[in-house]
Amino acid sequence: MRETAEIAAKALAHSPSLEIQRELENGTPTAELLALLKPLPQDSEIVLVGHMPSLSEQLAALLGATSPENFPMDKGGLAVLLLDEIRLGKAVLRSRLRNEQLEQIA
Repeated sequence: MRETAEIAAKALAHSPSLEIQRELENGTPTAELLALLKPLPQDSEIVLVGHMPSLSEQLAALLGATSPENFPMDKGGLAVLLLDEIRLGKAVLRSRLRNEQLEQIA
């Protein structure tokens, strides 16, 4: 996961700090991820890097969807969420790009 996060950090316009958090490991409940995010300033821009299957499960939970199968994530895929309120089911999906779409943009 660290290698993927380093690639993402290099692609960003500014150099963000990189932190490894166990809340992004497979099998961690989304409630624990929300507890990690809750203390951050509301206008924070955060890049979370994770792996399947937890990434789809957490994405579905944040959006309030009933099934993670509706949100498959490719290796190198990207989902952009807006979280005005750090609670389950309160996120808004701004965009989701599959790997091949990102390759076309690059």
